[in-house]
Amino acid sequence: MERDEELTRRTAGVFADDERVSVLTEGWRLLEAHAPFDVFFCDGGGKRDAPERVVELLAPGGILDDFMPSTAWPPGSEGAVGELRLFHLGHPALEATEVPTTPSSPAVAAARRG
Repeated sequence: MERDEELTRRTAGVFADDERVSVLTEGWRLLEAHAPFDVFFCDGGGKRDAPERVVELLAPGGILDDFMPSTAWPPGSEGAVGELRLFHLGHPALEATEVPTTPSSPAVAAARRG
């Protein structure tokens, strides 16, 4: 799910020969018809307005990957605490951690408990 139509078009082109991949550009609620997900990069919406529903869309063992880097604790940006990041890091249905992807760029990766 991607909000940017140009990125959607380009991404769909990359996966044009892979029938396992669908690239959507409308509202994130369209994803509910395709759940549960084994891997979910939640950049198309939902994570802020219905974060509990996003967790429910994961299959047991499914992985949620999200969030921009944060070098402070508690995590956040521009002086505001990253409540959504803390929601995922502390959610009882998730095993979640920050994973360093570069020396200054961690991401949150979470797997839904079975």
